[in-house]
Amino acid sequence: MSIQATLNVGNLPIGFCPGGNEQLRLDTFMSVLQVLFPDMYANFYIGANAPTDPIDMGRVWIRTDLNGGIKGIYKYTALTLWCRTHPLPPGFVTILPAGLALADIDTFDGGLAGAVGYCSGPMWEVDTRFAGRVPIGVGTLQPSTTVLALDAIGGADQFALDPFLVQHFHGTGDHNFLSTNILRTWAMGAYSQISWFANTTGLYPAQNIANGDAGTSNAIPDPANPSNSITIRTMPPYKVVYYIQRTARIAYESNSD
Repeated sequence: MSIQATLNVGNLPIGFCPGGNEQLRLDTFMSVLQVLFPDMYANFYIGANAPTDPIDMGRVWIRTDLNGGIKGIYKYTALTLWCRTHPLPPGFVTILPAGLALADIDTFDGGLAGAVGYCSGPMWEVDTRFAGRVPIGVGTLQPSTTVLALDAIGGADQFALDPFLVQHFHGTGDHNFLSTNILRTWAMGAYSQISWFANTTGLYPAQNIANGDAGTSNAIPDPANPSNSITIRTMPPYKVVYYIQRTARIAYESNSD
């Protein structure tokens, strides 16, 4: 809408005499002059406190701080609240600021505890996608050339090496493992046995040796026995933080901003 503004001239001083009829007509015209301001000049309200006059509810509120600086631009919404749009979109991810307790995240950055609405509820929440994980850019790992796609998940903080013993011989007699189908016989106290060592592939597969044999050990991994594995950590030095993301809330509300 447009607002009508009247420009009034001051009283003429006593003894003033117009220079002519033209001057008199000009003075008379100026006394009733009116100007229509366009909406962009008339449809706003400036002040530190929210407007309360009903005529101002349809205007833009330019909110100022105690020093006269502009704090934000608000609109009166259908929720009967003065709100302004948050500059960061929902889903924006950052790190919880140092010194801010996680218990205070609901009220951080003008947020409010409760359900999320247009200008109500928390502004931020913990991004659980990063729980126990670190971010890495989309691309190709080197030198493995593994391709990392968006939202891919992988990696581990440690891994276990399979127990692996080189084949060796603790008995007596011939222990030439390069031979094929060698018959071995030895006596070990109460244990006396004959075992066949089959080497048909040249890779020394597991031999079928009777129980009680303490004479040989094979190079066979044992994934069924994790206690026999060696654990290696692969994590670099780190510092733990909370990753947080913008909620679906759109705007600030003047009473909590």
